[in-house]
Amino acid sequence: MFKSIALISAFDGLFKVLAFCLLPFYLFWMPKEEFGEFGYIFSAAGMLVPIITLSLHVFITKDLSGMYDRTYKKDALTTVLLAVFFFVSAFIGICSILEISFGMFSSAFNLVNNANEKLIIVAFILLASSFNLILYSFLVTFKRPALVVKYNGLKFFCVTIFSISFVYIGLGLLDTSFDRLAGIAVGEALCFVATLYGCSRYFTVKIDFSYLNRALKLSLPLVPGAVAMLISSLSDRYFLVQNFGASSVAEYNLALQFLIPMQMVMVGIQTVFGPHIFAIKKSTDAYRESLFHFFRIVFSLVIINFLMAACIFTAKMIGLIPEEYKDTLWLFLALSVVTVEIILLQIPFNLLVKSGKTHWVSLILIPSSVFTILGGFFFVSKYGYFIGALNGGVIYGFALLAAWISVNNLSDDEVDIL
Repeated sequence: MFKSIALISAFDGLFKVLAFCLLPFYLFWMPKEEFGEFGYIFSAAGMLVPIITLSLHVFITKDLSGMYDRTYKKDALTTVLLAVFFFVSAFIGICSILEISFGMFSSAFNLVNNANEKLIIVAFILLASSFNLILYSFLVTFKRPALVVKYNGLKFFCVTIFSISFVYIGLGLLDTSFDRLAGIAVGEALCFVATLYGCSRYFTVKIDFSYLNRALKLSLPLVPGAVAMLISSLSDRYFLVQNFGASSVAEYNLALQFLIPMQMVMVGIQTVFGPHIFAIKKSTDAYRESLFHFFRIVFSLVIINFLMAACIFTAKMIGLIPEEYKDTLWLFLALSVVTVEIILLQIPFNLLVKSGKTHWVSLILIPSSVFTILGGFFFVSKYGYFIGALNGGVIYGFALLAAWISVNNLSDDEVDIL
């Protein structure tokens, strides 16, 4: 299993390396303020997707892992995709009314130029990304790493090619932030169409409401925690934008770009390790295996963190990172702490999902997010992004501890205590 995680992480890492090779293009081609604006909007869209799909991708992964009944899989995939289409469309409709009436989102993201066009493109990204999340989770349940690698490759090339092309061409003479968002929207849509075609034998045109009801019972308790994480993750950037302008977020977003190689480990964990844990019949074995791999993953993350810090230092020395991004290395080191903690949280959270205690996940994430937001309100607006990053590191360290304590306090029938 660890080899499967390594395989998926390695190819995901390859795609990230290719993306890093293109980073100087964006840094030099996109003005700093537009680079910051794009990162803020795109981060929000990415974190919204699991929420507006009501975390149904978690149920798909848990329910279909180890399942080989094609008819059952067909009904499950169709039901969830149609439900997601309804939920996401309803969300976009409500947001459109709020924007028209109050200008809520253009104000929150401090959009000045081409606000309507950008919000329309974001709506397309949300819809396509939501479908892709469900299809990706469906592919994961087959436990075939090569299948996941092919999907990741397809998505990377679709999104990258169109993003670069649209930024370079300058669609509609709008700003580069809009152009890059438009490229991502087209890439996500093409990826969805191609993947849906590949999975067409698992798709019908009917919906099983009893299956949907069962799925929502497990997934809905995860939504409050996901909402809390969204607000918490964006709060630092919100305080920066409101107090220092969009250009202040650019360096924050650049540091986050260098954290992506660590996040690819989380992709490997959730793609291989999650379904593996869900398929283990005996809870004691699932617990022991999770604890064993926890420490192996910690070691891997420390090594990746060291290598990325060296890459940032080298990139600065040879001029690949513009001089105006002067604090990237130190900001990366501060943000890496909270990133590692959030990645490691997935391991005890998988055990809680396996035991059906999905509401415990939200009970851990909500207080953590509240304290992170309060810290951002009092410190980020006054002292900038370093304090915000360190604040998150302390709080999510306690969240990680609380998650493992919660796992150990499950009943003996759910997880045996070592």
